[in-house]
Amino acid sequence: CAVEPVEDVSDWLRDKDEADFIYNLDGWSRFDSPTEQAEYYSLLQYPESDTGYDGSKVWSFIHGSICFPEGCEGADAALNAAVSALHTLIAVAIVGDMRAQGDAEGAAAQFARRVGGRPR
Repeated sequence: CAVEPVEDVSDWLRDKDEADFIYNLDGWSRFDSPTEQAEYYSLLQYPESDTGYDGSKVWSFIHGSICFPEGCEGADAALNAAVSALHTLIAVAIVGDMRAQGDAEGAAAQFARRVGGRPR
């Protein structure tokens, strides 16, 4: 699976990225804007698909470092629900791609593994 950065990025996106960054001065040096090193990828050109990577390290980090503990309430619980929904959406898109590529049996197994029994 080869995913290449997109060179043709709209000016409004680059301008927005630059406007979102606050420059910090440290002595005589400046920490450069992340947009100078940023690479943009098109989700339309490269939609979710089965790359063979199960995403476990990424999702463990997200759920362990960004989400709030189980049993939280209010805005914390809403963030957890949103992250869970995003995780499920990506999993379903990957499984859908597997099925579209002709791997119905693998897609069914992955659906059961990734989505079955949720929400918890």
